[in-house]
Amino acid sequence: MRGLIVKPDLFLLDEPFSALDYQTTLFLYQKLLEIWENIKTTVVFVSHNIDEAIFLSNRLIMLSAKPAKVIIDKSVDLPYPCELSLFTVDKFTNLKGELLI
Repeated sequence: MRGLIVKPDLFLLDEPFSALDYQTTLFLYQKLLEIWENIKTTVVFVSHNIDEAIFLSNRLIMLSAKPAKVIIDKSVDLPYPCELSLFTVDKFTNLKGELLI
């Protein structure tokens, strides 16, 4: 939150939810989206969790293993910001299947 006080043009989050329990993570997904709705700052969100990446993104960039290269650059065609019910929607599941290469 301290990083948002200066109203940055870009906000970088590097796996901020990786050490949290599932319920807290879901709560913070919603809070992050609420904050984004208010500030509209570009957020670069790094994650190894495909569900998380799809849920929190309107664009996904997937990198290969070393040396890192962009292997997928895809717009997420889902309602944004998302509701938790999105995890059960076919469109979400289909996109996840496309990304699991």
